[in-house]
Amino acid sequence: MTCYILFSEMIHMQKLTQRKYSMKTAFPPLNIGVITRRNDDMYGKLSYVMDMSCNRNQDILKEVSEAGKFRFTYGWLMIHNISIREDDIKTLFTGLKLRADMNVKFAVPTLQEDEYEVFEVYKLGIGVNVTVRKVCIFRNGTFEHIGEKLSFYESRKDMSGVLLRNGNKVNYSFETEEDYEQARRYREIQTFGKFHFQLFLFLKQIHNFHYNTTLRDAWFGNSSSGIDSGLASLINRKELDFMSSGGLLRCERIDYYDFLVPYYEFRTSFFFRNPGTVKPGVEVLKPFSIKTWYATIGAGLLMGIAIKLSYWVEYEYLQTNTRYSLFTSFVITISILAQQGSAILPSHLGGRIIFLNILIISMMLYNYYTSSLVSSLLSSKPTMLTSIKELYESNLRVAIENQPYTITYIIQHIDNIYIEKLNETKIYDSGKPNLLPPEDGIALVKEGKFAYHTEAATAYPLIARSFDQNQICDLTEINFITPGVIGLLVQKRSEYSELFKISLMKMSVGGIFKRERDIWITRKPECLLSSRVVSVGINELFLVYLILFVGIIVSTIILIIEIVSFKYKTKHVDENWGFLD
Repeated sequence: MTCYILFSEMIHMQKLTQRKYSMKTAFPPLNIGVITRRNDDMYGKLSYVMDMSCNRNQDILKEVSEAGKFRFTYGWLMIHNISIREDDIKTLFTGLKLRADMNVKFAVPTLQEDEYEVFEVYKLGIGVNVTVRKVCIFRNGTFEHIGEKLSFYESRKDMSGVLLRNGNKVNYSFETEEDYEQARRYREIQTFGKFHFQLFLFLKQIHNFHYNTTLRDAWFGNSSSGIDSGLASLINRKELDFMSSGGLLRCERIDYYDFLVPYYEFRTSFFFRNPGTVKPGVEVLKPFSIKTWYATIGAGLLMGIAIKLSYWVEYEYLQTNTRYSLFTSFVITISILAQQGSAILPSHLGGRIIFLNILIISMMLYNYYTSSLVSSLLSSKPTMLTSIKELYESNLRVAIENQPYTITYIIQHIDNIYIEKLNETKIYDSGKPNLLPPEDGIALVKEGKFAYHTEAATAYPLIARSFDQNQICDLTEINFITPGVIGLLVQKRSEYSELFKISLMKMSVGGIFKRERDIWITRKPECLLSSRVVSVGINELFLVYLILFVGIIVSTIILIIEIVSFKYKTKHVDENWGFLD
């Protein structure tokens, strides 16, 4: 007897529906290999109808199961021409590769004419037998459900007796698995692994399966897909069903694993106390702009010339006894602008008006400068380092946590010139990498002038416990590994993907995820100081000290010139008086 797939022996279809459908049908002879060779990529979802009266039905069922055509995306309607019992249906499927997400309906005729009993067939996993459940009776062109109408999720929710092969990643010693997974006092150590394991335990409570755990020291291998070693390689070889420590979603991995709905934002950063990026001789001129300083210098020159003219008029026309040089006038102007006053005062009203104007300008400049400067220091933060380039160019020392994803990221992005330079000069120093555990790295960050790379969820609890408010307010981060998403991993086209996605979505809607994030994931410590004093360092005062240094040198040179000049004049006078004698 020749076997056909899709729509074979249409008499059975007509008996089941009693109506006409607008559909495309195909009748390829179902020889061995037909299903395996079929390219399903061009179809969204295929449904098959199979006549179980074919004398080769057992071989066909075996091929279908080996080809993976019993998964959720395929619908099967199998029609028998004789009435058989549920145990006979189980016998037909015993020994085949069945799945929890099978969408197989098995119709058998009853003693009544044009009446069929419809059964659902699936297998929940390792450790349990095939499930054959009567779902409805087809009678007179309509379906009559038997008992409670259950959805796909409801019918498979109870996984009692099913063994799930789980895998988890460890990176430090522990006595028991429970100590490692559930010790919340150590939640800053591999936080996202413990967070996802907690979600896995919720799935266990919902579905009532039991599990065994395989422990490894790595999530993925060294390749982009990660299939060469670690837990991911076991999933790829179908030796594990689940990876409860979570994994970072990357494009290269999508072809090898299924990621369940993601719930955890993964981010690593360099943490340090901001040293600022003040440039000597430039930032110190603020809050006045360069144009304002030019205008002030110009006004000072004009005032100095005006004072010189005032003294000249007094000497030439008003018969004062003292003449003053232009240099002296400029020194007087600078002294008044600096609010130091002057020992030399004009004798008449015109010169005093000029002095009064200089004093008014001095008062306004001083008030504007000091008020703006103090306000800016109290209300704003110093300029922060924001890029790997600035971190490389800074004087900060650097260390990283020993995590495989960090090493992999550096290797994969070594074409970035500043990551390469940072790696060669600061991360990899003196012939060995600067690797530190989180506790030691964050302690050095607290002391200052040190940057430490780790995951945000690892750093925040340590920072919250050990930093004071000033240190928290100084804290700065530079994202290193691009913020991404971590999800629970299962086999590619896993039979549990749809089932667990629904459960995880219910957990999300019910607020369980928010509660677990609040427990396991520490948020960034908040700077609670409404105002704080920003330290003014040598960089900010560079120009001030430069002016002082130049003034000392110039005054010393002038003093030497005056002494030499005085001795020269004294000697010259003595010689003249001696000649007269």
